[in-house]
Amino acid sequence: MTEADFYFEFNNTISRAYKINLYFLDINNTPVYTIPFNVPAYTGAVNLVNKTVIFQNATLVQLKNTRRIGFTVTMLPGTPLTTSSLGSLKMRSSTTVYLSLQ
Repeated sequence: MTEADFYFEFNNTISRAYKINLYFLDINNTPVYTIPFNVPAYTGAVNLVNKTVIFQNATLVQLKNTRRIGFTVTMLPGTPLTTSSLGSLKMRSSTTVYLSLQ
């Protein structure tokens, strides 16, 4: 593997903001790389957060040391939600991996 491109998209239709951290963990569950996301509260307009992370050189070594990926989602302060609150927080992701064949 010579490079890996990770693409992330969050779509928030909830009237609360979120802080999301994606953790790349090694064999001992120690984070070797973290990708933070700040997702704003929904205000009636399209609310997409996009991020592309390219792993090369030193970060590619960190990716190769990854054994699992975990994440945390933290709801930030705001108007309280109830059981009748509407909306969703959706994540889409994809990866393109580049290989050197010899």
